[in-house]
Amino acid sequence: MAAAKPKRSLALAGGVGASKLLLGLYDTMDPRDLTVIVNTATIITLPRSEKISPTRDIVIYTLAGIVDEAKVGLSRRDISTR
Repeated sequence: MAAAKPKRSLALAGGVGASKLLLGLYDTMDPRDLTVIVNTATIITLPRSEKISPTRDIVIYTLAGIVDEAKVGLSRRDISTR
C-alpha cells in the first residue's frame, strides 16, 4: 500500500486574530503543509515615508517568533474557558 500524502491546508489571514489561529495550526500540523495568504490592503505611511502593513507584519512577526506577544495580546492559552 502506498504511503498517504500529507494533507495540505490554505489559510486566508489578516491581523492579530489570524496570527493566533496560525499559531494553533503550526502547533498541530507540519508548517510546511500550510500555505498562508495574508491581507496586504492596509498600508500606513509614516512621517518619514516608511510604509508598513500592520496586518501582514503581525502575521509574519508572529510566525517568525519575534513579536512581543504581551504587547499585541497574543497568547497560546485558550481564553474560551473564562
